Amino acid sequence: MTGKSFSTLTDTASRLTSLHNDMNGTADDQSLTFTHNPAGQISTGINSNPAYNWDGAGIASEDYSVNGLNQAVQARAFLVPFEPEICS
Repeated sequence: MTGKSFSTLTDTASRLTSLHNDMNGTADDQSLTFTHNPAGQISTGINSNPAYNWDGAGIASEDYSVNGLNQAVQARAFLVPFEPEICS
C-alpha cells in the first residue's frame, strides 16, 4: 500500500484512543479520537474529516399490507411470498 498508512494509539488499559488513516493526499486523511467512560465503553468519538461523517439514515416510509398474523403480504405493489415451513 504505497502512500497509505494506518496507525492507532491505546491507553494504559489497552483501549483505542486514536486511529489515523493517512491516505494519498491530505483530503482523504482521517483521524478518530475516542474517550471512554469508567466502564470502558466509548463515550465520545471525534472525526477530523467531515467527508467521512454519516449524515444519518433517510426517513423510510413504505406502504405495506399485513395478514391476520401481522405478516407482511404486500409491500408497495409487490406481493411478499410467505412460506410457513421457513417462517415457523
